[in-house]
Amino acid sequence: MLLRHHLKRYIICKNIIQCKSMRRLSQLSVETIDELVTRKQILLQNSFSKSKKMLDLSTRSDGLSDPWMTMYCCGPTVYEDCHLGHALTYIRCDLLRRVLRQYYNCEVLLAMNMTDIDDKIIAKANHLNCDFRKVTNQYTNSFIEDMKSLNVMPANCYLRVTDHMNTIINYINTIRDKGFAYISDQTNDINFDFEHFIKSYNINNYLGGDDMKITDKSVGKKSPKDFALWKSAKNGEPNWRLVTTDGITIPGRPGWHIECSALVHKVFGTQLDIHFGGHDLRFPHHHCESCCSHAFLELDDSKPLYSWGNIWLHSGHLNLKSEKMSKSLGNVILIKDFLKKYSPNILRLFCIKLHYRSDFQYEEHLIAEMQNIDKKLLDFKENLNLEICKLCSNNISLNLIKNQRQALFSEAIDETERSILRGISDDLDLEMGLKAVLLLAKQFNSTADYSLLDLIRVKALYDKWLDGMGLTFISSIEDTTAREALILNALTKFRSDVRQIALKSLKNIDKTTNNTDVNNISNELHQNTKDLLTLCDTLRLELDGFGIKFKDLPVSTILK
Repeated sequence: MLLRHHLKRYIICKNIIQCKSMRRLSQLSVETIDELVTRKQILLQNSFSKSKKMLDLSTRSDGLSDPWMTMYCCGPTVYEDCHLGHALTYIRCDLLRRVLRQYYNCEVLLAMNMTDIDDKIIAKANHLNCDFRKVTNQYTNSFIEDMKSLNVMPANCYLRVTDHMNTIINYINTIRDKGFAYISDQTNDINFDFEHFIKSYNINNYLGGDDMKITDKSVGKKSPKDFALWKSAKNGEPNWRLVTTDGITIPGRPGWHIECSALVHKVFGTQLDIHFGGHDLRFPHHHCESCCSHAFLELDDSKPLYSWGNIWLHSGHLNLKSEKMSKSLGNVILIKDFLKKYSPNILRLFCIKLHYRSDFQYEEHLIAEMQNIDKKLLDFKENLNLEICKLCSNNISLNLIKNQRQALFSEAIDETERSILRGISDDLDLEMGLKAVLLLAKQFNSTADYSLLDLIRVKALYDKWLDGMGLTFISSIEDTTAREALILNALTKFRSDVRQIALKSLKNIDKTTNNTDVNNISNELHQNTKDLLTLCDTLRLELDGFGIKFKDLPVSTILK
């Protein structure tokens, strides 16, 4: 027994050391990260500057007690069902929101656009011979249902482009009036004048460089770096009337990049805390969006091009057969199809295990790996709830509540919480928290030397982590009523006691090597049988109190 106790202590000590030495994504020291944790600060790598920027969550900009953040995430172009590449971006965005709310009491005001007028939407409507709004309404609803199925929290406001045409038109007119846009003589489009813009603001560092080639999209533009703010309508296309300040009327629709600039400004004003999107949007979409915002806001020369958004975060790609999963390539797995086979937890575990900036290759064996982790997490929840139920029901006492025999287990709980917060503070390394939780589950399974308070602490920590990660499990223990929990505990204890008696008998029988012990064995089996029958009677009486009746057959009938 003493050896078993020391072995458990060794396992927990070893696991605590492993937890403290977990691989981190950055080269920051543990001391530096612990200081960030204490100050309620998170270092996030800005996708444009490639430098870590501080997200300070200790105070709120308006001086109130709880912090809050503004966040914008580029939404879908609603002409088809969403695929797993979309899912990863929106789950990763959701993880950031949940972490800020759960661990920093920080609410995130999230706005998301819905591109509901676009060349592809018009083409789809023409193919189906229907109004474009029938297409966009169908796939807007499909997107919202997909996000609900993935347990992604809804945005605080969804902004459909067609609902905000006046805002976008006024935004375009302002940029043109400042001299940064022109009407093309060839196409009648309004284009952004990139060369004039960078010279006016003395901007040197920008994406795209000087090697952009002339293509079909360059027609009517001064430079291939220019992009459309307003597209003049072709015959039969849906259109809105843009009237310039000098009286020119151009029926048409907005270009893609300008819609996000205008909508962000409408909701959040001159400054945005976090801008989120897929890595493929970094250029040209977010680059062009930043040019529009910079020109509209007339930021001074000291401000870098992408500085109107405090932190830009871009989610890595999902690759299928060595290519980025995308509608245009036709190599997609729809969210709806994936969820017919797998739990939404599987995609979340991918996003937790792999850093948000990382690309990853979709492979079936990785699905199996995530399913294995998912099962471990569910088993941990089930076993933890069952153990708490047992301790609360079995001869509860102050000593059991405050049992201090296993201080190392309490230390393991503390270290798990520290690891979760360290990972979050270090550029949202959620894998560190996942590893720490799985290690705590392993330690829980390897010892029985814990107090009820320890388990209550573990449950609070685990439930908080699950909610912060958006992972959902249906626990057969947790979801039962008090009556059902007591019944379950009675049955569990019954099985445990019966098993102990049976094992004891087998052990003693195995030790018997000669016939002289037969009488002793007979006596022991007789006593064990009586004990088993007593246990059966005890269970019957306990369940009778809950209205569950057993009708036992007479002994004479059984022994015929």
